[in-house]
Amino acid sequence: MRLRPPSPGPNVFSAGAGIDVVEFVVTFSRKQIIARLLLIGLAGMAAFAIVQILKAETPLMISIGLLLCALAPMTFVLFPPRTDQKQHPVIISALIGLGCVMIMIGIQRFGASHQPMLGLAVAVLVIWMIFQKTIWRA
Repeated sequence: MRLRPPSPGPNVFSAGAGIDVVEFVVTFSRKQIIARLLLIGLAGMAAFAIVQILKAETPLMISIGLLLCALAPMTFVLFPPRTDQKQHPVIISALIGLGCVMIMIGIQRFGASHQPMLGLAVAVLVIWMIFQKTIWRA
């Protein structure tokens, strides 16, 4: 994130009575925008999973699997490792896969009405792989 200082032209406005209002323009890179969108989506999915845990009609195995799928990459994006090498963090992919497996076992055990949860978990896995390819290792 970069803050651009205001130019003396159209970015400085007079509010009257000798008060000048200064407008700062914030610019983000493409990587920062994509990372923030990913975080917003994962936070929404984690909130949805927590709501499903609190609901009695959703099996706990499926809800916890979805929560695991959302929290693993969200934790990585919020707290990236402090290393120069941009290697693939296999543990994050493994945790997302474990969440998908938990949901699949829950679908087999509790019925196919919970298939959309698996679709959300697989979407997280696909988005995580795209994030790895385009943002993390780029």
